[in-house]
Amino acid sequence: MKGVVLAAMVACVACAVKPAGDREVRRQRLEADHRALVAKLDDLQARLMVDAERVRFWEEMRDRHQSVSAVACTSQEAHAMAMVEYREREQIGTRYPQAPRQQARVASVRQASDTTVGAPRR
Repeated sequence: MKGVVLAAMVACVACAVKPAGDREVRRQRLEADHRALVAKLDDLQARLMVDAERVRFWEEMRDRHQSVSAVACTSQEAHAMAMVEYREREQIGTRYPQAPRQQARVASVRQASDTTVGAPRR
């Protein structure tokens, strides 16, 4: 009986003490896992930095677009108002024809420019 108990104790001690090689394998595995996690973390950090830069770029483009759009709208508004004023003046001119005296001046200027530029017409 003493032999059986002694054999059981030796077996328990043998199972309880792990060989030094197994501990080294576990340590190497944990180091490899740690390196892999650090590499993933570095990759994630790089991607986050790229994405943050992309967001900053598009926000800057949005701000620039708003600025340019505001200038364009102001310019277009002024142009549209000038077109309306011109159209109104043109319509008023067709309702009230020019005075004969003003028409005669225009005709005399045309005749004078025709004779000074080239040979007289016949």
